[in-house]
Amino acid sequence: SKATVSVLYCLYIYERGSKEEQRPSIMFMNRMSMMTALGCMVGMAGSIKVGFVGDSGYGGNAANSYAIMKERGVELVLQNGDFDYKNDYAGWGAFLDTNWFDKGMKHVLMSSGNHDVERNFDSYRSQLVSRLSTDLLNNCKGRDGRDFKDDYGRWGNCALNGIRIVLLGWDEMEHADQSVTSFIKDSFTGTPEPWRICMWHRPEGRYNPGDRHTSEYDNYEAYEACREHGAFVFSGHSHLYARSKLMSSFEGFVVSQNDASDRIQLTCGTSFALINGMAGRSLDDPGRYYSQHQHRKSYTSADGNELSGAVVCDFPPDGSVASCDFFVGDSPGASFDPFEITSTCKEVSTPSPSQASPSPSSEAPPTPGTQHLTVHLTSNEDDCEERVHSGELRTDSSDLEMTQENEQQAVGIRWSSVEIPMGAVVTEAVIDFKCDEKGSGQPSVDIAFELSDNSASWSLSSKPTQRSLTSATRWSLTESWTVGDVYSSPNLATQLNEVLSSGGWISGNAISVVITKAAGSDDGARIANSRDGDGVGPVLKITFATQVVTDLVIKMSSGSDDCEELVSNGEVDSSSSDLELPDENGKEQLVGIRWPSVAIPTGAVVTEAVIDFTCDEKGSGQPVIDIAFDKAASSASWGVQKPSSRLLTSSATWSITQDWTPGTVYSSPNLAWEINEVISLNGWSYGNAISAVIIRSLGTQSGNRIAESFNGDGLGPVLRVTYSLLPPPVSSTLEVHLTSNADDCEERVHSGELRTDSS
Repeated sequence: SKATVSVLYCLYIYERGSKEEQRPSIMFMNRMSMMTALGCMVGMAGSIKVGFVGDSGYGGNAANSYAIMKERGVELVLQNGDFDYKNDYAGWGAFLDTNWFDKGMKHVLMSSGNHDVERNFDSYRSQLVSRLSTDLLNNCKGRDGRDFKDDYGRWGNCALNGIRIVLLGWDEMEHADQSVTSFIKDSFTGTPEPWRICMWHRPEGRYNPGDRHTSEYDNYEAYEACREHGAFVFSGHSHLYARSKLMSSFEGFVVSQNDASDRIQLTCGTSFALINGMAGRSLDDPGRYYSQHQHRKSYTSADGNELSGAVVCDFPPDGSVASCDFFVGDSPGASFDPFEITSTCKEVSTPSPSQASPSPSSEAPPTPGTQHLTVHLTSNEDDCEERVHSGELRTDSSDLEMTQENEQQAVGIRWSSVEIPMGAVVTEAVIDFKCDEKGSGQPSVDIAFELSDNSASWSLSSKPTQRSLTSATRWSLTESWTVGDVYSSPNLATQLNEVLSSGGWISGNAISVVITKAAGSDDGARIANSRDGDGVGPVLKITFATQVVTDLVIKMSSGSDDCEELVSNGEVDSSSSDLELPDENGKEQLVGIRWPSVAIPTGAVVTEAVIDFTCDEKGSGQPVIDIAFDKAASSASWGVQKPSSRLLTSSATWSITQDWTPGTVYSSPNLAWEINEVISLNGWSYGNAISAVIIRSLGTQSGNRIAESFNGDGLGPVLRVTYSLLPPPVSSTLEVHLTSNADDCEERVHSGELRTDSS
């Protein structure tokens, strides 16, 4: 099936190109549900390029900024306020048309700036709302679930192609209180998008290399709320470009130990600030914070005299590497600051990476989230009846006869916008019909969904009987209907999941069902209201479960949790202040590391697992090491069983060519494949112990890197894990009917007489 092929393909492309000879165990493969395949297919669906600009005006320099974005293939523009500086909202709308929409572009999101609010922002909002794309209208909400059109520019929570954007206006940040941080947290919590962006006009003082209004407000709480959820902060206001280092605390000005000049690794708990107020208005001088340690790169009047530029990022929807650059000068712009971003924070349901992992004794394992959805028809053309023999199609009937009205017919029902996120699994789906007339007989009908990821409207060229359908569920309508009462179909979850797993499903797409007479049914009918009849028509009710993605930071608890074992004599030492990987004074050794409490629930699938080592001493050579895990459902302590006595999983090879610097943290390759071998074992349970064993790769030269042990710094190697918890399998009831009078029989035991015609 498509799902199985996708699972296998995604497993093989997953990080482990050097291990193509390996095959997933049957146990592990069986636990990879259709959702995992869908998650991978989302990653294949194509990236989206986003442009970041602010403080434009609407002259030639602003037009150049937009030209840069168009030339660079941008599909979504994020502009952080201060539009035209002239209170000419109609002129601003005309500028957008000329420089963006008339050139075939469609997605723009904007927050309000001080110049916009000081004038007449409601007029600007009307210009912006009228130019919102359908995708953004359908996927943006205001504060407390309000219509986004009413809150545009001030409050916004939007999702598009794997990106979640929280938008806040000038006044909202100027007078920020707990409602702002609550809005940020509520917008990100429980959402699956790997890319998360907070945008507002003015940056906080220490993250603004310019001097515009840097002392007027102090709202690091909003920055911290974004950081906790792995969102980076985009601002404008100062007419310059700047990018901060990767921060593990905005308020405390703490630079993450994983900061790098051109590779940003976003997690739940780390973030960076991005400023671009160079869309064309002017260029600022460097301010008093220009040289502060938290800034990675800036472009101010000290760096040049260009007045316009745009940041462009290409975001793949699976959270893998995004390529970014700040392009400055005449279109298509010159590269000024190329950098890359990766993101692993898809759901904040456990402590952030700056905190310890949850204690299994005090916190229950997370469970996939369950949501309920009620979907209504939106147009009288959404339901129809098709005469099977003549092909006549009607969309204006006041009722729906299922499935006999003088002659046999097929009934089609289409819900134009069904907001089930990609990767969800439907556990229940029923259609509620309100009785219009009693009907006759005891008919049986088959209900199937159209096998399409975005079902088209009914038309003469696209009738119900012309659609490609899923498997069908049979509904035996033996009960008489009473006018005005509501009757629910059987559970259609299995059929709806066939639609969602087609590979192109996107939340908000259309879904249709086709109802036909079942084989062997009588010619009776049940008669329900159509939308033409009561203004409502059939209602689709869905319960679905969503994938939970969790980040864990797992630490050792005592000095006996790590050890070194000499290969030559098997001697084990758990008292060392450091860990030599994998040689000590030229003698080869095994290093064992045990984490006694790992809060990964049964049924989870690890997508990333790395070990962080803090350098104690530089070491020597260029060692090559293999890292494997103890293949035990709960790993014993080293005092019970030394590293060389363990049955191990497959291993990952780490060629360490980089020199290590004392105090710096270095991360192993991704060990997800190996750790999944452990948590797929019978007996694995939330809170069990996991151990890693490290040894020199066969046939490689001696050398080492020297890391802190638990006895050395009170922490030792740290295991960081990201896992997905998949919804439970769908349970369905299947009704199977006899197809022939000869399918049942009676046999006389003594005489052997056989009868198949008994009543």
